[in-house]
Amino acid sequence: MRVASQVYGIRWQDRVYQGLTIAFDFSFEEIWVPWICGATLVPKPPGGSLLGAELHEFLTSRQVTAMCCVPTLLATLEEDLPRLRFLLVSGEACPQDLITRWHRPGRRFLNVYGPTEATVTATGPRCTRTKR
Repeated sequence: MRVASQVYGIRWQDRVYQGLTIAFDFSFEEIWVPWICGATLVPKPPGGSLLGAELHEFLTSRQVTAMCCVPTLLATLEEDLPRLRFLLVSGEACPQDLITRWHRPGRRFLNVYGPTEATVTATGPRCTRTKR
């Protein structure tokens, strides 16, 4: 958790969206990394999934600065989130067009992966607007 907090750059001032089900292995990092740093968790409200405009409104009104999600969820957001300074996608491949759309100066954007049988996060390249 300490290594992840350093790599992710989560700070005590951050407000981290906690939207993953606790049945998903990555929820462990989504919850404990912010807590180790003293950041605030902003859990999604009970009920169904938040998507698109509804998710955007929730994240904006709660002043969320960090978010972990699957690329499919990120793709439902049509407008940028200017307060978002950290974005981590995982669980599936992240298409380059999504990276291009969400990458901003001052925003750390990681695409992590780890086989559940071995670890939660094994790799985590930093995403950029252009292909490497």
